[in-house]
Amino acid sequence: MKVKIRKNLIKYCSISILLLGVLSIGAVYAYSIATGGYRAVVNVEETVDKWTVCKKVTNNNTNDIFIPTGSAAEWQAFRDNATDVTFAECCTAGLCKECPGPTVPSDDSSCGTIDCDGLNSYYTYGSASVTSTNYCKYKNYADITSNRCEGLSNCKDANTSDCTSYSTQTVATCGTCKYASGACSSCSNYSSGTSCGTNMECNSSGNCVSSSGTECSWTGWSSPTCPPQIYNCPSGERPVPWGYIWVTIRECVNGYIVDTDPVSAWCGGYECEDIPW
Repeated sequence: MKVKIRKNLIKYCSISILLLGVLSIGAVYAYSIATGGYRAVVNVEETVDKWTVCKKVTNNNTNDIFIPTGSAAEWQAFRDNATDVTFAECCTAGLCKECPGPTVPSDDSSCGTIDCDGLNSYYTYGSASVTSTNYCKYKNYADITSNRCEGLSNCKDANTSDCTSYSTQTVATCGTCKYASGACSSCSNYSSGTSCGTNMECNSSGNCVSSSGTECSWTGWSSPTCPPQIYNCPSGERPVPWGYIWVTIRECVNGYIVDTDPVSAWCGGYECEDIPW
């Protein structure tokens, strides 16, 4: 009878001790939650992100431990003094992602070359008129090869407003009788017959020429041209020297006479004159 009572007593004591252990663990866990801490179970990685410091904590002890994080000082003291505890960074470095943090770097070569050529375009610069000059220009966007990160794990986007660097070049200069319009790469001509000055008009080639349309084969002003030399005068006339006489010179531009001017030139030949009676 005494043996049976003793066995039951041992059984009840064992159950009581087990319950006490469970209640103790629950109490510790409850305390950790209430005080802003963590329970680190043996050989289980626990992520602790407190006071701007994130660590992955692994408890290598034989019993669960409590990680105090009620203040920055408590969390720091635990990291400095804990034994048989492994600490690892919370983040894994990757595309536009640096650790510890994570933080966003300004550049990541893994983004590669970010294309911006899709934004390249022709455009018109300046106002057009028959006698003024405007231009066909080309805007050439540079591909992005630096400062390529715009967010965590996020590269800048191709052919968007992320492309900000570009150069411009003039591809056509459109002067008198020509004009640039829209997304142009070459000049257009004003209609033939459009006035481009006094007694001047545009021709079909986009040149400003004399409205008389007289063609010429030189460039610039012509040399003075004397009348043909006279060596034999008809009956009743006599040869007299010319000396300086007025002759007309002409300016030729793009194959057409655009201006004339009288000048005094030395012509050393003779002309015939009636013989006075």
